[in-house]
Amino acid sequence: MGEATGRRRAGLDFARRTLVLQLLVVLVVVGIATIAYGLLSSSENRDEAQATALAIARTAAEDPALRAAVTAETADPGVATASTLADGPVQLTAEAVRERTGALFVVVTDDRGLRLAHPDASELGQRVSTDPTVALAGREEVTWATGTLGESARAKVPVRALADADAPDDAPGDDARVVGEVSVGFAAATVRDSIGVDVAAIAVVALLALGVGAVASGILSRRLARLTLGLQPSELAGLVQDQAAVLSGVGEGVLGIGPDGRVTVCNPRAAALLGLVDPVGRTLADLGVAPVLRD
Repeated sequence: MGEATGRRRAGLDFARRTLVLQLLVVLVVVGIATIAYGLLSSSENRDEAQATALAIARTAAEDPALRAAVTAETADPGVATASTLADGPVQLTAEAVRERTGALFVVVTDDRGLRLAHPDASELGQRVSTDPTVALAGREEVTWATGTLGESARAKVPVRALADADAPDDAPGDDARVVGEVSVGFAAATVRDSIGVDVAAIAVVALLALGVGAVASGILSRRLARLTLGLQPSELAGLVQDQAAVLSGVGEGVLGIGPDGRVTVCNPRAAALLGLVDPVGRTLADLGVAPVLRD
């Protein structure tokens, strides 16, 4: 009784270890997949924010009214004051774009990098906090930087003089003169909020996958315990060795036949008496055993 109970406990221990191992594998796989998806989602959200900022900046920089206003401000530098700029066409246009798109900021500068438009009117007429050199050189720039309004995904696009806009593409000096730049940004917190929504959805799926894996592992472990009759692998190996020793040690021939008529056990004595070679898994008819002996 005590030995049987000990075996059952050992078998349960083996089943539990198997269950724990399976759960660990499921947890690791789900964890790696969740982290990978989270990193990918983060990268995609950052790229999407930068792409959106670039598209808005391009649209604003091509606005004829904005181009004309920036061209006028650049042609007569140092005249407009912060209060004048606050009510000027550049500020009004930029703020309308910002409110319509939900951007953190839409900043417009002249060709010296001085602000003509900014969400904070007190910053007007001041030099921008981030380097405008690339945009003022006529090239677009997409960055992730920190300015007066905090960290953001931002894009900078040159503003070209309206008077040069209709010049033929093949005309001498056809590059339109850069008179300023438009900078559009989206707050890092907004981007992170989008990432948080994605991660929450991933977490729900991961928990469901973990739950399914746990249930499946539990079923497999219980089935394994039943199939092994509550024995540990070492005990099963010992039983096989004991059986082999017993079959080899007896003087009589021992032949075991399964329900399907195939040989399951055959000790050396039985094989010698019946002239059998590798009989396990084959039927007596296949082995050429005489019908009288089969019965």
